[in-house]
Amino acid sequence: MGQCSLYATPKQRKDRCLELELCSNCSSSRHTSEKCPALLIGLLKGCFFCKSKKHISALCLKETKGPNQNRKRTKSSQNKTKSADIEQNNNLCINQCNTSNNHILPIMQLNIKSDRQIKVRALIDLGAQRSYCNRNILDKLGLDKIKFPIFESKVKTFLGEGIRQFREVNLGLNLKGNSFTYIPILMDENLDVSYYVEGLQSVYSNIARKGHKIADAGCNSNHVSIDILLGTDALSIMRPFSFIDCLDGSAISTSFGVISRR
Repeated sequence: MGQCSLYATPKQRKDRCLELELCSNCSSSRHTSEKCPALLIGLLKGCFFCKSKKHISALCLKETKGPNQNRKRTKSSQNKTKSADIEQNNNLCINQCNTSNNHILPIMQLNIKSDRQIKVRALIDLGAQRSYCNRNILDKLGLDKIKFPIFESKVKTFLGEGIRQFREVNLGLNLKGNSFTYIPILMDENLDVSYYVEGLQSVYSNIARKGHKIADAGCNSNHVSIDILLGTDALSIMRPFSFIDCLDGSAISTSFGVISRR
């Protein structure tokens, strides 16, 4: 966004965001400018130009660079700006649930149980210490969320940090194949991870034709909805768990099959 020549000034970019019904603070498509989390808790990576954590660099009104305006910068400053743009672009792809790179998020299907047993779709999250699930998990398992106490914890993401409320539920996961291991899962009322990958089914078909078993078994859509995030507390139990070569890229090998990454 910061390098766009069609909308060269911050004012033009903010107006374009409003025209596309995007947030004019962080450019997300998931909330309005008035409800932007940045206004409440601030962005983890704030504006490069004015250091504010209320907006991203490309939408900073204090940055007046235009296509015909020469601004001298040191090589160090230019490198910092380029690095900030790259990191910002990666964050925007995640925040808007779309990306143009050739990496597929590592997803798999596994069984989870309490009094009853269900199959869920999980996302491997190597950056999380704990595992999280959404409200639907408890509903499908027939568990009453009221029975589980609420506690508060500080959560830090690229959008910032803040105090969140969770309910801790002890659930069994078949992380080793047929046997179940019980670990405490944090239920987040607002957890909603879904995205669309054009051609995802074709990718899985290509991998299967090479003789690999797919861990995300039964995938029949390019739209992916996640029920649970597996943090390192769960992944430390999963056996086997190793990185292998797969087609022209790499994948994670588990007892459920391969989880494509690239």
